[in-house]
Amino acid sequence: MKKVSILVPEDTATIAVTGPMDILTQAGKYWMGLDLSRTEPYFDIELVSLTNRSVKTLSNYYITCHTSAAKVQKTDLVLIPSLLGDFKNRIKSNSKFIQLMQEQYEQGAEIASFCTGSFLLAATGLLNGKKASTHWMATGEFERLFPEVELVSDKIIVDEGRLYSSGGAVSFLNLTLYLIEKFCGRETAIFISKSMMIDMQKAPQNAYAIFSGQKDHNDEIILKVQHYIESNVEKKLGIDDLARVALLSRRSLARRFIEATGNSPKEYVQRMKVEEARRMLEFGNETAQEIFYKIGYEDHVTFRKIFKKYTGLLPGEYRKKFTQPVEVA
Repeated sequence: MKKVSILVPEDTATIAVTGPMDILTQAGKYWMGLDLSRTEPYFDIELVSLTNRSVKTLSNYYITCHTSAAKVQKTDLVLIPSLLGDFKNRIKSNSKFIQLMQEQYEQGAEIASFCTGSFLLAATGLLNGKKASTHWMATGEFERLFPEVELVSDKIIVDEGRLYSSGGAVSFLNLTLYLIEKFCGRETAIFISKSMMIDMQKAPQNAYAIFSGQKDHNDEIILKVQHYIESNVEKKLGIDDLARVALLSRRSLARRFIEATGNSPKEYVQRMKVEEARRMLEFGNETAQEIFYKIGYEDHVTFRKIFKKYTGLLPGEYRKKFTQPVEVA
């Protein structure tokens, strides 16, 4: 039997607590039924609060926990649901959870974070020098707070030995299924996948991400260049064109642009064009080749590679995924 401790911070998403709990419960019972000699389910699950009381979730639903962080003596797996709100304040207010994870990891426990729960996991310092994922909307803040962690935001699941993280929102389903396969075997994982209709494989997280531009900076000249790029997405824009808008040398523009946005001017142009192509694929009827021409690319082979770089999918795959109507009887 594996002891599982699910942390329950204030204002977390209810489903990020109850979802993994229900899935693991069913998996543990199915695993037990595969061998008549087994007398207990695989998972023994407890909900852990900061103070051993009911915890209010995002939807104003109160979850009654089994124990508190201070009372957890030994566990095998710690699960961290999403954090919401100001991440710095959330990390500070959940310091007892951080201490619990550090202590349990030293005793051999494994730790998995769902969505923005990765902020709490990263705050332990255990991810320094390692890879992690988080919700695509929180990548900028994560990189600012934890520069020692290598963020791979396109990944749905990241496995760093005894430390796991997943992408945003209901990606916890995929990580939970991954953990079930690791601990209970593939037969149990496949059964849970089928019975709960969870895809064993999911498109990369960047297929769902929306690029809105990095404007959280105070460089007015770079903001001017960003607005120019966004207003002229159909044009072929090179570094010389952008340098003329900024009234800067190519080198100065490149340096300031990277400092302000984290992208080079070329990367920013590519990402804006990809975002426009995504929109046109989702809502328009033009062929992929027609779309490429409209956003300033004559070499459609090159742009297909660029599109896949930022979305994880080829244009045809992307259109199929996001425009296929829901089938109803």
